[in-house]
Amino acid sequence: MFRHTSADEEPEIDFYKRLERASVVTAFIASVLLWWKNPVGVSFAIVVAVHLVASLDITYEEELRPARAIFVLIFPIGLFAVMTFLRIEPFSRTLGYVATLLLLVIWANTFLGGRWLDYCFSDYSLGFFRLLKAMFVALPTAWRHGVRRVPGSGTLSSWWDRAWFRGIVLSLPLLAAFAWIFSAPDPVFGKHVRRAIVAIRLYKTPEYALRILYLAALTYLFFGVYYHTLRQSDDKELIGLEKPGIPRFLGFTEGITIILSVSLLVAAFITGVIRRLPLSTPINGHLAYRFFANLGLAATAGLVLTIALSNITKRETPQRRLAFSAAVMVLLGLMLTLLMLAFLVLQRYIEALGLTRLRVYGLVYALCLGALLVVVAFLEMLGKERRFALAVVLAVLGLSLTANLMNVDGFIVHWNVSRAHAGYALDFRYLATLSDDAVPALADAYRNETDPRIVDEVAAALSCHAVFHSEYPFDRPWMSFHISHWRAHVIWQPIRSDPAYVPHLARMSSAGQWVVTIHGEGRPCGYGGLRNPPNWRQEQGWLAHR
Repeated sequence: MFRHTSADEEPEIDFYKRLERASVVTAFIASVLLWWKNPVGVSFAIVVAVHLVASLDITYEEELRPARAIFVLIFPIGLFAVMTFLRIEPFSRTLGYVATLLLLVIWANTFLGGRWLDYCFSDYSLGFFRLLKAMFVALPTAWRHGVRRVPGSGTLSSWWDRAWFRGIVLSLPLLAAFAWIFSAPDPVFGKHVRRAIVAIRLYKTPEYALRILYLAALTYLFFGVYYHTLRQSDDKELIGLEKPGIPRFLGFTEGITIILSVSLLVAAFITGVIRRLPLSTPINGHLAYRFFANLGLAATAGLVLTIALSNITKRETPQRRLAFSAAVMVLLGLMLTLLMLAFLVLQRYIEALGLTRLRVYGLVYALCLGALLVVVAFLEMLGKERRFALAVVLAVLGLSLTANLMNVDGFIVHWNVSRAHAGYALDFRYLATLSDDAVPALADAYRNETDPRIVDEVAAALSCHAVFHSEYPFDRPWMSFHISHWRAHVIWQPIRSDPAYVPHLARMSSAGQWVVTIHGEGRPCGYGGLRNPPNWRQEQGWLAHR
């Protein structure tokens, strides 16, 4: 795995020093910006940018040549990293983190080779586990083969080689012990000791110790990431191309029998559903949700089954290959039909009961899964089974990009307000439970709506949203800056100061509930007897959201 040096071979001194410097700097910045007490905002994007710059800096100093294809990844990595402090809605933000980390793993695995477009599922899996191995093994192995012998300044080991530094480190616990002993008999001395403790914040010693451990752990992991990126990412041998992959072990007859049997079952189900699907009667919400969830799961399972069988089934002759591809096309077509039925039921469900986050997630997932089914069918028809892995990766990135660009919470507000024009009720309590991403849409609806009934309900939703989020304070540390919070803060201030909006402001009732006036009647902001809505929680700690 690593370059082993013989007795006569000099260790890669400069390379180890650069890795050590880059890992320490990146880990220090990450430990400060991503400390657990601070909610993650712009800090994640900064750490990602530092990591990319450090990788390229070491490459320049080592006179290495990164693959040209790797630079294509810089834009999507930056885009999804920015999305993490652009959207605060949980699903979109989580997908932003997942997409960014996925692209960073690809970056680390193909930095020198640049053949990530040719990866199959085995290459992605093997690269991921090789990266994990390097993260946990690289530093001890490098220490054994050269880091401990690196001379000069600029390394961690050089500090411990200095006698005065060792003396200071060893004297600190002794000084603390004697100061504690002398503070007991002499109150004046004890007072000075306490002042010194407050002045240099020694009362935070447990936190300092935890920060040091955090920094050490991040340094350890980043060293392995940089080592893997700059020494093991040449992509010289890809599975199934330069070296043998998993052989096709399933016979043609068995494989096509599985596909045809599943296809017959799915066709029978679709035929029965089409006959019994109540298109004109009112829809049952619980049954509609179960119907969509199970059909979506079935379509996903069918896609996984198709990809697996396409990679393990033998097809010795062109005739068998054509027959197998035709069977796969039939199965994928049936899965796409299942997805369309699920989409139809979900659409009727939304028309009857309104749009919520879970229903938007279902719509976005169904659209991306449908596109993936079409792409896989097209690749199977061309005999490009190796491209299935790239199609899945692009589908995940497309799902993340779609959710972030559409602004899920803002889309919910606009859709439900438009639905209210048809005479449906507008659930202002649900709109008040959305994230800060919904504030621009709520403010836009309040300013531009002409129907007094809708204006009252939107104003109530905005007022309840504001009190649930404590009137959008903007007193975070800079590393927790988030565009969604900033926009909510900026938009709310002039609306709250508007005399025409004052009657819509929420107030605390004698029962301890936030109450807002709608159509001259006071209504609680929360559901039932709750003071706050059930899916709302105050922002606290790392990765918290409002």
